[in-house]
Amino acid sequence: MSQSLGDYFRQFREQRQISVRAAAHGGLTGASISRFERGQSDIATSAAIRLMFNIGMTPADLSEQFTPKVISAPFKILVDHGRKQVGVALNQYLATRQSNRMTDLLAKLARLFSDNVTARTNVSIDLEQRVADFLAYPLTWGALEQVALLAILPYCSQELAELLWRRMYAQHHQQLHWSPYTIGFSALIMATTADEPLRLRIGKDIAKLLNVKATQSRTRSSEPLLIAASQLCQGADLQALINALNTLNAHKLAAFITQSTGQKEQGHVPWHNNALHDSFNPQLALTPSDNFFSGISLGKLRRQRQLTLAEATEQAWSTSSQSRFESSQSTLAFSSTLQLIQQLGFSFAQLSVGNDSISAFHRTYYQLRHMAYDRENIKYSGADYFAVISQFEADNHDLPPILLKMQLFALKQALINYAVELLDPQEATLAISETDQNRICEYYEGLTATSQLDIQILVELVGALNLATFCRVMRAVVLLTRPGSPAENDLFNSARRFIVGALYWQDASLLDELEAYFARDDDYDYNSMVTREVTYVHLAVAAFNHDTPALRQQAAKVIAAMRFFIPFSDGAYMPNRWLDFAFDKNYEQLEKA
Repeated sequence: MSQSLGDYFRQFREQRQISVRAAAHGGLTGASISRFERGQSDIATSAAIRLMFNIGMTPADLSEQFTPKVISAPFKILVDHGRKQVGVALNQYLATRQSNRMTDLLAKLARLFSDNVTARTNVSIDLEQRVADFLAYPLTWGALEQVALLAILPYCSQELAELLWRRMYAQHHQQLHWSPYTIGFSALIMATTADEPLRLRIGKDIAKLLNVKATQSRTRSSEPLLIAASQLCQGADLQALINALNTLNAHKLAAFITQSTGQKEQGHVPWHNNALHDSFNPQLALTPSDNFFSGISLGKLRRQRQLTLAEATEQAWSTSSQSRFESSQSTLAFSSTLQLIQQLGFSFAQLSVGNDSISAFHRTYYQLRHMAYDRENIKYSGADYFAVISQFEADNHDLPPILLKMQLFALKQALINYAVELLDPQEATLAISETDQNRICEYYEGLTATSQLDIQILVELVGALNLATFCRVMRAVVLLTRPGSPAENDLFNSARRFIVGALYWQDASLLDELEAYFARDDDYDYNSMVTREVTYVHLAVAAFNHDTPALRQQAAKVIAAMRFFIPFSDGAYMPNRWLDFAFDKNYEQLEKA
């Protein structure tokens, strides 16, 4: 076992001032944690997952350090460089892997990314069936599945396209955070290649996705793709969509969608594969309630990949050990499990859809959101929501006081955001004492690197921080968030939340610092949500510094473009009100409902 694995856990825990005793909550022992952190012994996988849960470490935090990405951001590669470069990335990955049934399939798909592939004859009936089998379990789809989709969708039969769409649509409805880009890019590709019946189905399904309140937050990053696919299915003109994207500086995404439209205009002859069958096996399926890191679940994932025991272990340990692990007769050490996940072609973060793989805060936060989204069907009372928060507090009483308080504050703010109508007026505003404000500063300034949880808590707290706290915390976060990390991605996704804090306090120096930090970055060009946020940041700072007719006109265009994707009312604290405030500095006007 690598010493650095235990070191990483120790540093993560100590930076957050979590004692070994608190980290051991839920059946662990302080002695085993200490030995693991010092590199004196490995730790069982089940114990490591519980330890992550207790200290707030997400799978993405760990994956960044110890399970390298299989293929980095296939959809970003597609938008930035085109299909051919996705194939190059796939071949680079395959060059590092031993040959097995999965890599053999991917090697065949890699040929579909070449420049001279245009006809359906390049896809055999056998290859279609193998792809259907490989993509039978969408809950755990990751980079390899995304690459397989990008390879096959432009050339596959209508039967395979319909089967894949049905799986994606069902998964997107069932899981609040299932990959929005997967369904967004797939919908766009299918809209250019589907026959009339399938186009009608895709169009109707997308309309439901865009109109159901419970899906709104999860579709925002992929809404331009879904809207484009919907309009293609209806034969509508995309120019308004393209104009809105360009107004928000999403130029590469706009060009990609335009190119996809052009491919449709070139014509595509749909074909049929009546021999295709759905090989989904319910006995191999996983649900979010499963422990994805148990031997039983990892055994199912291996069989979903159609890999033998020997192919899964690649001689790193015996097949008999793997067999006992999969039948729950024994356990694997955590470092071996990380290695197994990578050999199966997954990343650690990819398996975070399992409920046992997320932090206690995230589990409670998503429970509150689900309750809020479902309150039209189930009449929850305010007491029901507060009972969930109280249970979280009771379960995590061993956490350091300020860390527990920060999470409780964030959960209460989430409740205000999602179910404010159920609260008494005095409960509808989050108030944080001066003492706790100072402790929040000390917490963030004491870190050496921010985690996903640190940023996600801050997103909820930012509106309740005073000027001194806001400035200190933001300067610490900007300094301590690693480039390219999951924490940075979450920070950019919420850029507007942070810039309006600086606007509210009219801190010109901090506004300039945040604008410099949230510079337009090519790494996020394929993510329209980040592009919107960053465009808004730059416009807000410009409006604060200069009130000109040209800027006011630009602000109106940006707000119209934002509303094209996310319709919002003209109420207090909406994006348009904040831009008006940046120009006028009028608090009374800002707060008008």
